[in-house]
Amino acid sequence: MTTVVLILTLFGFSFAGTFNAQDLSQSIKSELQSHVPFSGDFNVHLSSQNWSVQGDKIQVNDVLLQSDQRSFQASVSVITGDTETRLKTIVGKIDPLTDVPMLTRIIAPGDEITSADISWQKLPSTRINQNFVVSQDDLIGKTPRNRVLQPGQPVSKHDVRYPIVVKRGDTVAVAYRTDNMMLTTTGIAEKDAAVGDTVRLKTGGNKIIQAKVIGSQKAEIKPMEF
Repeated sequence: MTTVVLILTLFGFSFAGTFNAQDLSQSIKSELQSHVPFSGDFNVHLSSQNWSVQGDKIQVNDVLLQSDQRSFQASVSVITGDTETRLKTIVGKIDPLTDVPMLTRIIAPGDEITSADISWQKLPSTRINQNFVVSQDDLIGKTPRNRVLQPGQPVSKHDVRYPIVVKRGDTVAVAYRTDNMMLTTTGIAEKDAAVGDTVRLKTGGNKIIQAKVIGSQKAEIKPMEF
């Protein structure tokens, strides 16, 4: 059985005080650090926040992680002088945190996001879905798709794209490459497109082809896409 002790200290002297739910959460979190089945930071939420006790110190005698790996129960005592009073079992939840890149300024369509525009904030993993950007590499060099992005908010993958390098009506150079040959042609773009987008192009013979944009007014067709 492990023991974690929480003592309020001021200028090196311990003193009796009132301990609340936040104090207890921090103590339980310290005990759980080596038991949770994931890396990174997390929050501890007690089932009841209406918790307050007075004494010299509170003592977490043991914390049991439940089979779901996201809930726990803890045995807690309050110590006053030489007297230890065991409290009722405390139960609660564990909420893992995820570092999420967020913008530090307003970014309008056409503005290119740089590393200086990004800060990191911890969010409960339960708030993160598969559409959220969680890597700065998915932001740097991109621009808002069609609306102004506000600072301090998670960014959706659907809200950003690389800047437009092909505009509707542009003449686009298209290359078809294999290991031993390369064919080139040109086509007229039917829509705006960014690097990585697939764009429809009308060739001189009014044939429609699709190619992947690789740069300003440049695109390519891979053999499997031909």
